[in-house]
Amino acid sequence: MNAEHAIEIGQTAVTTVLTLLGPILAVALVVGLLVAVFQTMTQIQDHSISHIPKLVAMILALSILLPWLLQRLTEYTSTVFTSIPSSLFGG
Repeated sequence: MNAEHAIEIGQTAVTTVLTLLGPILAVALVVGLLVAVFQTMTQIQDHSISHIPKLVAMILALSILLPWLLQRLTEYTSTVFTSIPSSLFGG
């Protein structure tokens, strides 16, 4: 295994993680902003109110995106496992 191959695997891992987590984190961000705007408009000063809507939205997004997430993760894992022999034995 040469350095270029190891760097490529690392870069692919990071981009895969960001691709998989990006939509869920975006949902949490949008819901958090909406709750913050609602709290500002109603002058509610409790910081714990935003946790439940974000948690529910993230669970809902995860349940909707789960087939796509699993497919992408399976593709990445398959790619890494098939590249192991060529990286170890130079083939």
